[in-house]
Amino acid sequence: MARELFLISTKAGAYEKNLPKKIQCFFPNAEIVETKYPDHLTEIVDEFSKRKISNKRLYLLGGDGSLNEACSILQGTDTALGLIPYGTCNDFAKTLYSHQFSLEEYLEGLSDLQQFPLDLIQHNHGVSINILSAGIDSMVLQNAYNILKYFPRLKSLAYVLSAIYTIFRYPGIEIHWEGDHGVGDDVVKLVALCNGRSYGGGFTPAPDANPMDGTLEFCYVKDCSPFALIPKMIKYRKGIHLEDPAFRKIKTKKGKIQFKESVIGNFDGTIFNTRTIEYEVLPKKILFVAPRQFVKTSLHP
Repeated sequence: MARELFLISTKAGAYEKNLPKKIQCFFPNAEIVETKYPDHLTEIVDEFSKRKISNKRLYLLGGDGSLNEACSILQGTDTALGLIPYGTCNDFAKTLYSHQFSLEEYLEGLSDLQQFPLDLIQHNHGVSINILSAGIDSMVLQNAYNILKYFPRLKSLAYVLSAIYTIFRYPGIEIHWEGDHGVGDDVVKLVALCNGRSYGGGFTPAPDANPMDGTLEFCYVKDCSPFALIPKMIKYRKGIHLEDPAFRKIKTKKGKIQFKESVIGNFDGTIFNTRTIEYEVLPKKILFVAPRQFVKTSLHP
């Protein structure tokens, strides 16, 4: 049985029909599987992780949603996961990799691999590798999905258009938070628990987050008027908002966030409704692998 599997998510935003041929140019005998139906990805990942062989590596061609599906299966196993970004936004790849690259460059780079463990977020709605959030940003995500149904070529621009629309329709909400980082109350537009640095097509709530350091960053945006929020969200997108008093960022490992009323939340593209988020970081829970030349050296704690 093969020690390496290339798994192609056909629902990924940048999926191409010729991907298997491109891979075979570098690895003629590679095992390559394309997803064919809902839950096929999790079935393939689960089957591969249970093979009785050592040094297994699964290379996933997909986006943040596909990545999170794979992580939920592979956490705590000895199977290493490699991410080849083929999604609409590829937000976690922006945390992990120093620059963009082609599939051919990635495949060439497999001759010099780096293997390393990454943290995950365990919460009462599932498991996340990147960012768990709730509030106006999740409304933006939901509205962006609706835009992309009709205008898929907009890609990440759909998130920007959705943000402009949603800002004028979403009020602030009261929260109570507590955990190893303290206790507090506030009225906010959104909250985010960050293992990675960016989400939603490039919004960057935690520009210094490190998925290797065993901690999360709890971020929130205080309530303000729509016209005051617009320039703040521009800063938030660029990751230059941390000096603005409307934003707060706290290091945390475990805690709870309670909302006065039900809000829409999301983690790595999965949308849910909630009034409570309970969370805990799972240090070094999943094994990652990537060409050494692409991994950000600044991530190593």
